[in-house]
Amino acid sequence: MNIRRARIEDLLQMQHSNLSCLPENYDYKYYLYHAGTNPELSYVCEDKPGHICGYVLGKYEEKNPEPHGHITSLAVLRSHRKLRIATKLMNLTHHTMDKCFGAHYSELHVRKSNTAAYHLYQRSLKYDTKKVEKGYYADGEDALNMHLFFKKSGPWSKLEEAKFSDAVLEHSLSSSSASAIAKQMGTRTTGEVRKKIKTLLKKEKKRKEQLDKQSSSVTSSVTATASSPSSSSTPPSKSTSSKPKHPPSKKPNQSNKKKNKNKKNKNK
Repeated sequence: MNIRRARIEDLLQMQHSNLSCLPENYDYKYYLYHAGTNPELSYVCEDKPGHICGYVLGKYEEKNPEPHGHITSLAVLRSHRKLRIATKLMNLTHHTMDKCFGAHYSELHVRKSNTAAYHLYQRSLKYDTKKVEKGYYADGEDALNMHLFFKKSGPWSKLEEAKFSDAVLEHSLSSSSASAIAKQMGTRTTGEVRKKIKTLLKKEKKRKEQLDKQSSSVTSSVTATASSPSSSSTPPSKSTSSKPKHPPSKKPNQSNKKKNKNKKNKNK
């Protein structure tokens, strides 16, 4: 078995495999569109040179608010099933979506009645069912919309921060809830989530310590002000130059004395 990237000359055999395996069929132009836009996301499996026994057709959705990959079609000939060909094809496409395109997750649709494909996606490839889309297929059957989030490393994106906040609201900000938060987010491991929780708890502890210091300093300054006497409460000091109770007697003027002497001399 040889698994390699699909080429233009493989498109006809890919279409033939699709017609023989799946009820959802596409025009040749549709295969050309994938080969022209995202050739890195399509792989084929050969059991012998020039004979394709399985393929995966993928594309990249960057106009979506959250960039992601999309699995358009996956098919393996009935004679070559149970050999993990589908799992290997999907893993190669996932790796390219994650490492080359930086996609946050992979998305696909599967018929509600296709239990074999559903078990492959859920058990082997770890896809999660996000919602049921009513009447998705042409015959009116419902489709399961499934996502596989890729584990990221490095700085957290804004979307991951939002998902982390939502998960913390549902659970709690503690190391014991790290596994539940990581499972809900899907893009980070339990260890990374636990590390982030510890960092946030340390920041919260420092913030509380700073608030306690500020409140204690304010309290001490208030008590010190209350214990010291204020300048307005001190009684006024008595003035040394107080007025006498009785006014002093008036001294006679010198002019009056002279007048009295002159009167005495005249009488003599």
